[in-house]
Amino acid sequence: MSEERHFLKAIRAKPDDRTIRLVYADWLEEHDNAQGELIRIEEEVRNLPIYSDRYWELKPRRRELLKLVKKPWLKQLGYGGTDYHPVFADVPADWKSRWRLIREFAERWYQIPVDDVGGPLKPFPRGKGESLEGGDSRTVDAAMGDPNVRDGLPPSLREWLLFIRDMQLGLKGFNDGSGDRHVFHDSGPRVGFLQGGGGREGCFVRDEHRREPDPPVWWDWTAPSPRRDSARSVAPHVTTLALQYLLTQYEPQFGEPSAAQRMTKNVAQKLANYFPVRSNFDEIQIFERQNVIALFFLEPMFGMDGPALHVKVRPPADPEEVREQLR
Repeated sequence: MSEERHFLKAIRAKPDDRTIRLVYADWLEEHDNAQGELIRIEEEVRNLPIYSDRYWELKPRRRELLKLVKKPWLKQLGYGGTDYHPVFADVPADWKSRWRLIREFAERWYQIPVDDVGGPLKPFPRGKGESLEGGDSRTVDAAMGDPNVRDGLPPSLREWLLFIRDMQLGLKGFNDGSGDRHVFHDSGPRVGFLQGGGGREGCFVRDEHRREPDPPVWWDWTAPSPRRDSARSVAPHVTTLALQYLLTQYEPQFGEPSAAQRMTKNVAQKLANYFPVRSNFDEIQIFERQNVIALFFLEPMFGMDGPALHVKVRPPADPEEVREQLR
């Protein structure tokens, strides 16, 4: 048996033994094999917070190496693959860390590569995109291309504009048929950035919250007057809105509409028994396991009133099995 086979056999026998993997990495690097570097990266990121700077420093090289290495070898070591693994075990308070969690969720769940927070706004292909004419409205591209406008926005709101564009370009069918328009509308007392169906209502940040890094979000009818008194608070932070929007407004084939559900003792016990990873993202309760995520909303921002439970399941997990566990 070759040396490499000995290493692989030892790893199969003790898959959680980090020392064996690192000795194998040494051996690979001695033979000028880039798989050794990948092992070192994988073993390092395994113990890093998802929102840490180091985690995101390693992501581009990790992605590059995963593309170069053959899938059978990756499978033997438990690297790569398409399974969703929990993201929200630890939810920090700062805007940048929370956006990193949201971006990592998008990559793991939807299997699309995402870049770190704060990148440039990616342009639409020629002939595609959205525009908004009249008044103080501007396209997102025009607003983000003007330093005087861009630099005056709360950083979390800037990131919303960048992230939504990434999803529009990377996720097939994102927003198709929803009627939502991702725009930029600065009326002085407020900055609007999401219009619902028909363009009459929308999300905005109040002017008095512009200096907050992750400000609260309000919802109002934008016509005929942006100053009417019907505005209501819908999210304590832009990141809270972003998480619920991404999880409930896209990809129905991996989930079902939010179902009205009170958090009774029985429901809470079933969720605790089935989901090993549980956390809170502001008032959103998150429950995760491999290939399944559930969110409990006291007040959903989209689509319905009252407490609701939203469950998403992705292959190879069985939706019927999940329903049975939570019934």
